[in-house]
Amino acid sequence: MKRNVLIIESSEIIYKGIRDIINSCPQLYALQQIDSISMLDSRIITLHPDIIIANPTLFDLASYDLQEQINNIPKIAFVYQYIRPNILQQYDAIIDIHDSTNKIIHTITNVTLNTSTNESQESNELTEREQDVLILIAKGLMSKEIADTLNISVHTVISHRKNITRKTGIKSIAGLVAYALLNNLLDSTEIE
Repeated sequence: MKRNVLIIESSEIIYKGIRDIINSCPQLYALQQIDSISMLDSRIITLHPDIIIANPTLFDLASYDLQEQINNIPKIAFVYQYIRPNILQQYDAIIDIHDSTNKIIHTITNVTLNTSTNESQESNELTEREQDVLILIAKGLMSKEIADTLNISVHTVISHRKNITRKTGIKSIAGLVAYALLNNLLDSTEIE
């Protein structure tokens, strides 16, 4: 079964490049281009996308009115300029303009697989790596510092932070500190 990918991008040349890459994969199909957020309201309902790839400068997920309708759709940020990390945290994955065709296809298919796996699993337990990230968050480290400490990319840290928030339902750092303490992930003497 093909997965329909909705692309939110104002540049026609970038849209066509992403579309051609997506359509080169037999499991994916690129839907038509949406070049502004105002068009999304009607299209999200009629097109029924399985995945959304969006230019984060055009599409602020946090302020979007149809949040409930896009909540269960995996969202991938397509980045070709600096985007603040708090905006990228809203996405399930990130594609960089310099990524190869294989890497782009791999990212899209992994998001699809991870979403299917997450929906089929009822466990909200944190993985060992998510616990490591949570402990470092509670100790006051920023995403870049966590990435350096754990020898992973900042994008991976952001993904773990998003999963931690989704699984615990806690959005504030103070709440995550309390969660870590209550679940014996760290001792109060370890917090600065």
